Amino acid sequence: ELENIKKSSDRCQVILIQADVTNKEDVKSLRNSIEEIVGDKGLNLLINNAGALRMGSFENLTEEDMLYHFKTNTVGPVTVFKEMLPLLVKGDHFKPNGIAIKTYELFQVKVLNISSMAGSIGDLGEIPLELVESTISYRTSKVWS
Repeated sequence: ELENIKKSSDRCQVILIQADVTNKEDVKSLRNSIEEIVGDKGLNLLINNAGALRMGSFENLTEEDMLYHFKTNTVGPVTVFKEMLPLLVKGDHFKPNGIAIKTYELFQVKVLNISSMAGSIGDLGEIPLELVESTISYRTSKVWS
C-alpha cells in the first residue's frame, strides 16, 4: 500500500526506507540517507510504522518478550524521532524563497506513529480473548509509544 501512495503522490516527495529501529547505527544511517535526498529542505513529515510482535500465552510471557516489544515499539519510535529532529527543524523552517525563520520552536512538524488493531486497547470487545491474551506484551508496548 505504501508503494501505491508513493506512486500516486504528485504534491510531495514520499520516501520509503526500511530500518531496524532498535539499532542506533541503522537509525543514523537512515537519517543520513534521508538527508542526502532532502538536503536543506529538511523533513516535514515523519511516519513511524515500526512494530514487532511475538505471540504467546500470558503464562509463558518472559521478561525478554517484554523488553523485545518495548525496545522496538516504544523506544524505537522515540529513537527515530530524536535522530530526525534536526531534519524536522529544517523542514519546519524551510521557505521556498530561501528565507528561513531562526527559532527552535516547532509549529509545523508532523510525526505520525502507526500501530495495528492488535496494538489497540480502546476496543477490546472486537478482538477474540485469546488474541488479547497472546499479545499482552505487544499491546502494553504500543500504549507507551
